[in-house]
Amino acid sequence: MTVALDGAQRTALGNLIQKARSILEADMASTLEGEFGIHRSDGRIEDAEALPLDASQAAVRLDLLGIIAYLRSEGETESSAVERLIREAAFTHVNRLVALRVAEGLGVLPEAIGNGLVSQGFRDFTEIAPASANEEWERFRHLVRICADELSADVPALFDPRNPLLELEPSTAAFSVLIELFVAADETIWSAPDALGWSYQFFNSAEERKEMRESSAPRNSRELAVRNQFFTPSYVVEFLVQNGLGAHLAASFPALADELPMLVEVPEPTAGSIDLREVSALDPACGSGHFLLGAYDVLEAAWRHAGVEPEDAAPDIVRSLWGIDIDPRATQIAQAAVILRARRHCRTPLPKPNVICARSLPDTPEGGYRAVSPSV
Repeated sequence: MTVALDGAQRTALGNLIQKARSILEADMASTLEGEFGIHRSDGRIEDAEALPLDASQAAVRLDLLGIIAYLRSEGETESSAVERLIREAAFTHVNRLVALRVAEGLGVLPEAIGNGLVSQGFRDFTEIAPASANEEWERFRHLVRICADELSADVPALFDPRNPLLELEPSTAAFSVLIELFVAADETIWSAPDALGWSYQFFNSAEERKEMRESSAPRNSRELAVRNQFFTPSYVVEFLVQNGLGAHLAASFPALADELPMLVEVPEPTAGSIDLREVSALDPACGSGHFLLGAYDVLEAAWRHAGVEPEDAAPDIVRSLWGIDIDPRATQIAQAAVILRARRHCRTPLPKPNVICARSLPDTPEGGYRAVSPSV
């Protein structure tokens, strides 16, 4: 079984995420006001004619105003819509950097974020494309964009290059500070399969979660999602997965029980053999995917006992895992977590993960649910 983050590692990761969020939000608020005439404090939007915008900046501003208009339609005030735009953009950039750093650690991408400007990947890129930018950090940012595009086929929700939130970029100064935070971090953090999930959970501070849960009712979709998030410790995940899915599979693969240390009762062997391609595991409130990762570990071990190595079993395991959540951000992360777990061994094409966001339909009298893309 893969080893989850310990307490000290979670604390270090939480500090990194909160620092990164603070840097990004302050920087993006400055960009919105100074460049695009969009004010964080009161939501005021300056007249476009009063701003010295070139054609490219004007197009970006229109997209940002479109996002603000959409958030207003969801019930946000003028100021809270701008605040949410900043938070969502920061969230997007932080999670993409974390996922890229995890992918580097797995060898899926060349070294870049792990060592910044002295990384081997950046040195190679500079030799190949020295004219991609005049300034070193801008050239490094260009490399990060290319790496993100490489992951878009595997994890389209998180790395969709068409995401309009990406147009609100950190400044070069803020970007360099962010990368240095990652360079200084304990590199063992990124090898843990739950690093991406904890990054998502640490983005909202403990004080924010407490405030939202103490309010009389959720004021928006974000509060609804956060109020219903309860972070399951890894030992609880392991206990439930091993005594549920693990016990079921151990009946057909008795030797599997030796790899399930939390199995309470070893099941009696069954006469027939389970077809692992027919096995599915569903987490109907998957959050950032911790239970899906626990199920992946158990299924990988079962496939190995069936004579199939992890590299060859990975596509079938991805197909076997199903997740649903009401928070589109959570499903983005769960998708990425499942795929990056599979990429520990598999470099061949993988199916898209079966992780979706399900939202209620308040405008219909009968209610119900619809499945939407995690990027919505």
